[in-house]
Amino acid sequence: MFRLVMATLASLILASSIAAQTLRVRLEALPATTLPAIPVTLRMSFTSDGGTVRMPNGVSLVVTPADGSRSVLLFAGHTVAAISAKQRVGKRPVVIDFPTDGTFGEPGWFYGYFPPGIYDLQLYAGDYLSVLYEDVGPPLNSIVEQARAVSNVVTLTVAEPTGADAEIWKAMKAFTGTAGNFWLSGFRGTAGAALVQRAVRDYPDAAYTGWLATAGTEGDERYLLLREWLDGHPDDPYYENRMLRVAELETNLAIAYRRINPARSQWNEKVAREVLAKLRNARSAEIRERARDRLRRLDESHDR
Repeated sequence: MFRLVMATLASLILASSIAAQTLRVRLEALPATTLPAIPVTLRMSFTSDGGTVRMPNGVSLVVTPADGSRSVLLFAGHTVAAISAKQRVGKRPVVIDFPTDGTFGEPGWFYGYFPPGIYDLQLYAGDYLSVLYEDVGPPLNSIVEQARAVSNVVTLTVAEPTGADAEIWKAMKAFTGTAGNFWLSGFRGTAGAALVQRAVRDYPDAAYTGWLATAGTEGDERYLLLREWLDGHPDDPYYENRMLRVAELETNLAIAYRRINPARSQWNEKVAREVLAKLRNARSAEIRERARDRLRRLDESHDR
């Protein structure tokens, strides 16, 4: 009898310990209201109710629009597994972001999916088998069944553009056609450049303008429009990301023109170094590191 009682107590203590160490995940969409094609950051905060537990090796974002249908929009295996490898989580949150960088292309989970409407987002975290694939995961029923943690429901509102944004949105759709590939299109060519210039000059404070100015700047002089827009919007929430883009373009031009146009190269390098010097004190550790890397690249380019 004594052994039975002790075994029962041990089982209860073990069960209590396991229950007290449940993995939890909290989901945030930042911001929770946006416009079509403008992505938001997805933030996941993992904790445990008690002692430390293993991090999951994958997460799936399940989206429910107003019609009640459910679909898996994102399966992230590589991303989460790389961050959480051999990591355990306790009461102190482990935070993983799928951030937007001020371009239409990041994060990729947002791209091309959300027309105006209201969407419920919920995250399922578990040890899924398909971690070899970044965007292709198990079917929805397996995701639900195998989840170690299920997040709160976040409501994402994609508002209908109004005013100047409605004008720009109409022009954006006309430029890209039915595919609506705003990231890959880059708004290149004469028509694309005219659209970006019109937005920067005529609608500088519209929500879409900063995103347009950041699109398609590589390899041409349109990055000057981005610089012009940033000069008038120092409080832009993606200011540092977008200034890094300017610095990267100036760095590329400085190196490209070094032999064929030394004067132009010196001017581009001067601008790049000025911007990168400021970004070494950026709020984001990633941007600080990328700024230092670009400065090293400029220094090393003189030794070639």
